[in-house]
Amino acid sequence: MEQQIADSNTSLEKTQDLLNTLRDQNISVIPLGGQDVSLHSYAKAYWNKQEEKVFIDAQGLPEPP
Repeated sequence: MEQQIADSNTSLEKTQDLLNTLRDQNISVIPLGGQDVSLHSYAKAYWNKQEEKVFIDAQGLPEPP
């Protein structure tokens, strides 16, 4: 049980760090639309120009072949 609590706390901290990163005022959100192969697909890029980092949310992409 103690290990589960520790794992949950670690997971919570990682989630909070990610949210803080995405909510940073220096983040630009760039929507990426589908292409001819899959018109309904989508993704988002979160770009921090100052830190030269990009995070990709690929939730809306289809399964790879």
